[in-house]
Amino acid sequence: MINEARYIQSYAKIIGVKEEAAISYAQKKGTLALINNASGLLATKTQREKHKAFVDLYRMSSELHHENPVLSSPEAVTSFMQSVMEHIHDKEAMMAVFLDTKNRVIDYEEVSLGTINSSIVHPREIFRGAVINKANAIILCHNNPSGDLTPSGEDKTITLRLTETGKLMEIEVLDHVIISGIEKDRYYSFKESGVPEETIRYGKKIQKETDKENKSAPSVSSSIKETGTNYEITDAPFEAFITNLGKYNEGELVGEWVAFPTDRETLQEVFKRIGIGSENELGTVYEESFISDYDCRIGNLYNVLGEYESLNELNYLALPQK
Repeated sequence: MINEARYIQSYAKIIGVKEEAAISYAQKKGTLALINNASGLLATKTQREKHKAFVDLYRMSSELHHENPVLSSPEAVTSFMQSVMEHIHDKEAMMAVFLDTKNRVIDYEEVSLGTINSSIVHPREIFRGAVINKANAIILCHNNPSGDLTPSGEDKTITLRLTETGKLMEIEVLDHVIISGIEKDRYYSFKESGVPEETIRYGKKIQKETDKENKSAPSVSSSIKETGTNYEITDAPFEAFITNLGKYNEGELVGEWVAFPTDRETLQEVFKRIGIGSENELGTVYEESFISDYDCRIGNLYNVLGEYESLNELNYLALPQK
């Protein structure tokens, strides 16, 4: 029998993460997540390299075998999420499930607990998790402790909003499933009910007549140009809140607003002030940043921009176009 506390302690020392962070991560995701899906714990390139070597050794020597399920239908989603959400059966909660190209679960995370509305369930938080996990698709799921599976107007708003964001991000929202807190096999599937209008079913693409000559979704920059038919992009200067990714993963928000366009010297000073290039108490270097928020004059632009945009591209978008 493995001593879990000693295992996590050794794991933290080998990978170079805080023991408290590893314990918290294991409690939230399960101990196997330290092996199969530790992306949310690993803040630096060095940690990721050490983790890869550790996993290679683990898989060569371990007899433990675990494979996440494939969510090929609303029934499969219901069965999986009932087991995941069993501990919060008395509260309403929403989860986002991140899937690979075969609809196999990569990871899942709690998006909202206690209250589900569009002001709390923000695309930035959900798609940040999808990008970190390199997900091909997302399935949303929320429970109703009372057992009522009738979707509210707010449920529909959230589903449509996230579906549109997914199209821009090229990460498909396959479904939004409501499960019952009383009858474990009952569910409501937005996809089965045609909300939103479906272009993809579980594991099978469906081509609409208007899309037969199309093509993949546009990139972020081309989306901005195409959706900007009612305004000039140069009329919309914006700011981005550049955030230290390593500290964020440790539970600390350290960042600074930067107005675009900007210059290399200004960015270097910002990186220095927010700790990029510095070390934590374990000697781990904070190497990466991301954008946790935008301040834009035009809402359409705000909805398109993501957390991992190229700073050079943002600078280009903010420059006056001739």
